Amino acid sequence: MKALKFLKVDWIRCKSQLKIMILFPVVAVVLAFRGMDNELFAITYMVFGAIVFAIQPFTMEQMSESGFINMLPGTKSDRVTGRYLFAFILILLSVLLGLGATVVYDMKHGISLEPALTVSCIFFGGAMVICSLQYILFYSLGKGKSNQMMAIIRIIPAFIMFFAGNYVLNWLKSGETAKLNWILDRTAELSALCVLVGFFVFFVGISISGRIIEHKDFA
Repeated sequence: MKALKFLKVDWIRCKSQLKIMILFPVVAVVLAFRGMDNELFAITYMVFGAIVFAIQPFTMEQMSESGFINMLPGTKSDRVTGRYLFAFILILLSVLLGLGATVVYDMKHGISLEPALTVSCIFFGGAMVICSLQYILFYSLGKGKSNQMMAIIRIIPAFIMFFAGNYVLNWLKSGETAKLNWILDRTAELSALCVLVGFFVFFVGISISGRIIEHKDFA
């Protein structure tokens, strides 16, 4: 699949910056084991990092290399799909790492693993939606975007999801047992719905982004 070649190009291009992601699971595990009130923090923290770094290919690309990229075998649709796959893999790896840290913590403290699995699915779907919308916006803006605008689009959605997610998780654990039980009784449905919505927006995003750059010479 030619899209995988463009995924590889983006991964190589961002490889040095992505090394910073190695620190995220380390920090998440340390904070979790130092008595965080929310043991699901590792998942939300890892997803925060994934959303921030998923935009990296757009910040790294230069107008001067557009000619070379356009000469690679593959269509513009392949390039778009490859970049979306970059975000997908980054989100998936981050969720799995965060889930792994949470599972270790839960097993050590005798906590049920079900909330961790549910939160992983919810944040996975949410991150897919956010990254897809960000990609559509970046493709609409095209190259030559201001660094300030890129920073705003890159950081604000990640912060909103991180703080809002942790606030809701802490709120559910603060004695609101009726609400918590209502959610726990529907974990399978909520998990499946979030994942399905995430994939739906992801594929719609690929289609919309492909149409956006279809008639652009340098995209």
